[in-house]
Amino acid sequence: MKQKKWVAFILLISILFINGCDLDVGVNYNPADEITLISSTTMTSTQEVSIQNCAGISTIVERAERQFSITISGKSEIIKTKIIAQNYSADQNQISYIDIPAFPGDNIEAEIVWYERVETGSYSINGKTGSFVARIPIKAELVSMYSLGCSESNSSNYPQFPWPP
Repeated sequence: MKQKKWVAFILLISILFINGCDLDVGVNYNPADEITLISSTTMTSTQEVSIQNCAGISTIVERAERQFSITISGKSEIIKTKIIAQNYSADQNQISYIDIPAFPGDNIEAEIVWYERVETGSYSINGKTGSFVARIPIKAELVSMYSLGCSESNSSNYPQFPWPP
């Protein structure tokens, strides 16, 4: 009889240990969970970037970038992680960027057009329902870049460089 109790005890401890090792409970597949994509569109937006290098002695480069983001209704990191794991594992490291140079003795204004895929959807996970918006960057384009010049008070003795050359 004692031997059966020990076997049952060891079996119980083994089951608890194996279940306890599953620390990533939020991303496990549950057939009752539903993630539904409602729409997917490509959107563009513009951004103006100003770089002042009037007193500079070398070219400076400013990097403008966008990266994958997801916004969900509610604040559950488990739900956010599950949506990313099931729908966006290939996109979650996506970054789009562009480098903009400003030459010494110049003041630059540039306009960037950003292209991104915007997906909206709904979820029902772990008994909670809500919506999400995912933004996946596609590319960035430099559409214009102007030299605004430098005023007497903030310029150096360096010449102004026209852009584009």
